[in-house]
Amino acid sequence: IRTLKGGHGKPVSSLKLSPDQTQLASVAGDGNLCVWNVNNGELVSQISLGPAGLNEVAWSLNHRLAVVGDNGQVHLI
Repeated sequence: IRTLKGGHGKPVSSLKLSPDQTQLASVAGDGNLCVWNVNNGELVSQISLGPAGLNEVAWSLNHRLAVVGDNGQVHLI
């Protein structure tokens, strides 16, 4: 069990493990996408996608991320 600290100012709405199982992506109602290192629990990347909350995150097989927001927009990262 590992506790990931920081990254979000509101509750997390979605978590997804990367295809190679080395990273964990999370999105929340604060509009932030965070990517975490699974092995050490460190925050690798944090991207603010605006004030709208984020509902869902998904990994593609080539390690790109798709994020869906409250406003209906889909972001490909």
